[in-house]
Amino acid sequence: MKRKYKVKNMMCAACVAHVKKTVEKLDGVEVAEVNLLTESMNVIYDETKISDQVITDKVTKQGYDCTIYKREIKTEDIKNLKFMKFRIITSLILMILLMYVSMGHMLHLPLPFNLY
Repeated sequence: MKRKYKVKNMMCAACVAHVKKTVEKLDGVEVAEVNLLTESMNVIYDETKISDQVITDKVTKQGYDCTIYKREIKTEDIKNLKFMKFRIITSLILMILLMYVSMGHMLHLPLPFNLY
């Protein structure tokens, strides 16, 4: 099973190496990848031999905050998505109108006013 964890309070590459070695020593853990910039850890392990609680407890005992990664959808994200949808629709409408006026004469489409 592959699981992503959030690991906080890591300050340097030595912290990353310490967390990685600590987790990889656990029985049942195959691979542990720790990233300092994203404060995350990806672990591939055998769920019959070890549980999430054991992994988080072991990392927490080393002095780091470790929790299972949960993606949270914020209201700001929803507002941004709605605004981006509005912008795309508005841009498409304006693009179609602009293309009609600028290129319509090539297709012999009638224009509401005579430009030529």
